[in-house]
Amino acid sequence: SKVGVIGCFIAGFLISNILSLLPVILIKQNFNTFEITITLSVLIFGNFCFQYPVGYISDKYDRRKVIQILCLVGIIGYLYLALAYTTFNILYLVATFIVGGCVYTIYPLSINFTCDQVSKNNTMKAILALQLVFGAGSVFGPLLLSLVLKFLDPAVFFLTNAVVMGGFAIYVIHSR
Repeated sequence: SKVGVIGCFIAGFLISNILSLLPVILIKQNFNTFEITITLSVLIFGNFCFQYPVGYISDKYDRRKVIQILCLVGIIGYLYLALAYTTFNILYLVATFIVGGCVYTIYPLSINFTCDQVSKNNTMKAILALQLVFGAGSVFGPLLLSLVLKFLDPAVFFLTNAVVMGGFAIYVIHSR
């Protein structure tokens, strides 16, 4: 499934960007250790809180639609963070929570989408291949974005991730 493969790459790209580059950006914005820790904890808590409901909803409705909605909601979170990433407040934390929930659920949804398309005999092979694709996205994302961030404003971090999510949502809409 192309949607599953691209989704795993995108998930690796986005998750590794968050984990490797977000703390660096926050340090450059003079966030203290506590604020960075809270930011990453809220991000992971968003992941935790979204997993079960998103999985349940995607079992009941078309996974493509669920992926599209997650991408659109994640874009809104990223756009807010692009405007307000220098201010540590409740809205910043809410946007961080939403981004964490939306970004981290793309990977399992992409795996499930692919598993829906393959025979039971090939499920493990498919999951292994998707993990490799996720790994490739995880390597490529921070390398590319760190080069971009050397020359541009840190807001580009959030905008780039929003554009990637938007591109994936558009791809999912047009793939059948």
